[in-house]
Amino acid sequence: MKIRQKGIVLLMVLWIMVILSTMALSFLYMMRLETKMAKYQLYTVEAFYLAKAGLYRAIAQLTIDKRLNPQIDTLKESWSVNPKAYEDVSLSRGSFNVKVIDESSKVNINTASPGLLRNLPIIKDAENRAEICDSIIDWRDTDSNHELNGAEDNYYQSLPEPYDCKDGPLDTIEELLLVKGIDEDLLKTPLRSGNRYSENGGDGLRLKDIITVYGDGKVNVNTADLSVLSCLLGGNVDLAQSIIEHRAGPDGQDGTEDDQPFNSINEVRPIIGEAAYGPFSKLIKVNSDIFRIISIGRAKDSKVTKKIEAVIDRSKSSIRLIYYRED
Repeated sequence: MKIRQKGIVLLMVLWIMVILSTMALSFLYMMRLETKMAKYQLYTVEAFYLAKAGLYRAIAQLTIDKRLNPQIDTLKESWSVNPKAYEDVSLSRGSFNVKVIDESSKVNINTASPGLLRNLPIIKDAENRAEICDSIIDWRDTDSNHELNGAEDNYYQSLPEPYDCKDGPLDTIEELLLVKGIDEDLLKTPLRSGNRYSENGGDGLRLKDIITVYGDGKVNVNTADLSVLSCLLGGNVDLAQSIIEHRAGPDGQDGTEDDQPFNSINEVRPIIGEAAYGPFSKLIKVNSDIFRIISIGRAKDSKVTKKIEAVIDRSKSSIRLIYYRED
């Protein structure tokens, strides 16, 4: 009997030890998990403020540029090409990378004429081009009369999840996804690779990269991409290439010291000829005031990053923030 009791006691002791060991391991696991979470939160905060530092650095460069050279804006200036200020800039707790994009290098979707809309890359090759263009016009105009292939409230209210036609200017490019005939594939399909203005790395330039909702509708001929210039020239790629070859200088590359930017729109006249220059001159300028800044902060000794995207207007004496987003 005593032997049996001793065996039961021993078994109970063993079970207690197992339970205590399990509790101890669980406690250690929870402590380790909480430590990792605390570190992650710390890294996230650090990455956020590093991204903010990059944003402020870009704003400083744009402010300096405006003060030193307000007449023109080009791709070789310090607001655009500035490795020391923008690329892998180290601070005590990490680093940041910055990209600054001229919004005036794009076609303003709020002010573009029907002809410009039809000539936009991707849209001009779309099977439903007429529907897309007319629907954009209907979305942004202030009346309720729809274009031939467009859409107004009667269409949008008939959808499974109904909503009204805006009848006003777009506030963001993503708002186009609400417009009849437009989907993510249309906005994100690469136009071509290797463009310095692409916001999605190596995937190439997309339609969403060459359109904007900001500015006066005129395009900076010193910073616009080939796709944009050819669109403004009625689809004439050869004339657009002539403009880029001239401004790029002897080495054929934009954003280098030998660039030959245009100091006035009149300097474009002999390059493209009188016939093309007339309508083209009404669509271009040589300076810019609205810029998109993309700043990514990375915490030291981690893979944690934080992205800030902002659009600023420097046309007045003080910088005005008109768009801000954190990722």
